[in-house]
Amino acid sequence: MIKNNKTALIISSVLILLPSLFGIVLWNDLPDTMVSHWGPDGTPDGYMGKAMAVFLVPLILLALQWLCVLVTSKDTKNKNQNKKVMGMVLWIIPAISIVTNGIMYAIALGAQLSVQLVIVPVLSLTFALVGNYMPKCKQNNTIGIKTAHTLADEETWNVTHRLAGKLWFFGGLLSLSFVFLPTMLCLFAVVLCAITLGAVPAVYAYFYYQKKVKAGLAEPKPRLFASNGSRAAAVGGIVFTLLILLLCVFLIFTGDVSVSYSDDSFTVSTSYWGKSEISYSEIDEIEYREDFDYGTRLFGFGTPKLSAGSFKCDELGGYTCYAYTSCSAAVIIKVDDRFIVINGESSEQTIAIYNEISERLGE
Repeated sequence: MIKNNKTALIISSVLILLPSLFGIVLWNDLPDTMVSHWGPDGTPDGYMGKAMAVFLVPLILLALQWLCVLVTSKDTKNKNQNKKVMGMVLWIIPAISIVTNGIMYAIALGAQLSVQLVIVPVLSLTFALVGNYMPKCKQNNTIGIKTAHTLADEETWNVTHRLAGKLWFFGGLLSLSFVFLPTMLCLFAVVLCAITLGAVPAVYAYFYYQKKVKAGLAEPKPRLFASNGSRAAAVGGIVFTLLILLLCVFLIFTGDVSVSYSDDSFTVSTSYWGKSEISYSEIDEIEYREDFDYGTRLFGFGTPKLSAGSFKCDELGGYTCYAYTSCSAAVIIKVDDRFIVINGESSEQTIAIYNEISERLGE
């Protein structure tokens, strides 16, 4: 795939990085922090620094592009894959890069843009485009509706993808109408549509294969890989997915905020993020707050357990946070012209942090 699509791969990679070029040109006009995520109601709830938005996002998408291309090219069953299907693999991520970065830049420059009015039509047209190419997709281990039944039997693969093609095409056209729904209802409809587009072909493949089993035309237990398939590519994809899932689970359920004290300073750190050493002589104010509004994260690390990094709230403006997400209590420390917010897993632990620092300050 790489050898036969060198020019297209180079052009697609350049397009992915094109937003970075625009970011450099617009650098002085862009704010220091840019909206990078929107909540279910369409309001901004995540931010990142200008440099991260301009350079990191396109680089991540470029890495994803090359990963998809490499995995797809390692699948020997894609050697004679339909050229239009392979082209779809090359051009989807460049389109995502231009659209997502374009939205970030437009809003950062003051455009009154409804994310719903952009994302829903783009997603809907993507569904329709993918649906148009699905019937052309030949059996392989990396692209398409890959279940045990479609991978075990070429006929099951073909009929399933003919059905999926129609379903995705008309589902995409139908989902265009979701843009006129209220925001939360629109989100629900899009998610339900995506689940349906994935689940219905998989269920259809199961019943079609079982019909062949009853007719004696297929093995009762489907093989995941045909003898001439690329077992390594498929297994590699599964292993990679499992590793990502395990990493996500590990990050979500582990980690701590720790505070250690010395005679002259204390050090606060958060797992997977970083630490700060604060001298007692630098502290101007310290306050315990039972119910603190943490605001939004501009840049940093966040899981259902931990919140760390640069935050912003109405009361403090920008500040540095080392906190457990589940605890609303906080120790607010003012150091020169900046604030640091710390907490423990509970109000009791947070009070203990406050008392310890206050005692060492002589308060």
